[in-house]
Amino acid sequence: MPEGWNWRDDAASGFEDEYDHYLKSAAAKLRGGAPEAEVVNYLAHVEIDIMGLGERQNTLVRAKAVVQAILADDLM
Repeated sequence: MPEGWNWRDDAASGFEDEYDHYLKSAAAKLRGGAPEAEVVNYLAHVEIDIMGLGERQNTLVRAKAVVQAILADDLM
């Protein structure tokens, strides 16, 4: 998504894909009080097992970064 766009903007709707519900689920888990580590593991599971991409050296690092981004975003 181009810089300055918000994921809620109508113009950003074309960037949605079939995996967005995993991100929304992760955000809901965090907002519901789930521990960060649980959500990191959930996101890693999605990438490794559900998407079938396998585990990479930086899988958990990237999952942690996503969790931190969700927590930093008041709109999510």
